[in-house]
Amino acid sequence: MPPISPKRRLPNGRLSRAKRAVDQQNDDNAKQSDEVQSIVLAQPHRRGNPDQLCESPLGRFILKYALKRELYDAGMIYHKARLQWVGGAWHGPSDEKHPGSGYGLSEELAIKIRNDYSEWFCEMVRASSRSSAEAVEAMAAGYEIAENLYMLDVISALDALGKATGKT
Repeated sequence: MPPISPKRRLPNGRLSRAKRAVDQQNDDNAKQSDEVQSIVLAQPHRRGNPDQLCESPLGRFILKYALKRELYDAGMIYHKARLQWVGGAWHGPSDEKHPGSGYGLSEELAIKIRNDYSEWFCEMVRASSRSSAEAVEAMAAGYEIAENLYMLDVISALDALGKATGKT
């Protein structure tokens, strides 16, 4: 058994139990952290890459084609606006809502979100095509898209979205 270091002993020479417990806990936490990291890196969509962008189809697309991180941010802004509008965050003027519905969006904000969402989608369509804009929308929503010959169009749509949202 290796000798116990002096810093793990009390001034009277007895073993310090508290420090041993803390050291054991730290060792356990380090092992657990290593196990979690190895599980994360073993996931097929990460392929050993610890980058946070690997967690979503849009992020993996950004990494695969070495695009700017700002385009990912633009995609996430677009997706949030889409969820707020299409996902039912607002259902008409205040008098049509039931009290306590939890929607919490004013009519002005809901109209602004709808207009931004529509404008950004139209910008992507103008820059490439409707199918490319829908591919960006699908990736931002977490769906995988099939790789095809039109990936440059999808990149163009994503670039137009970045410009429209002010991210690039």
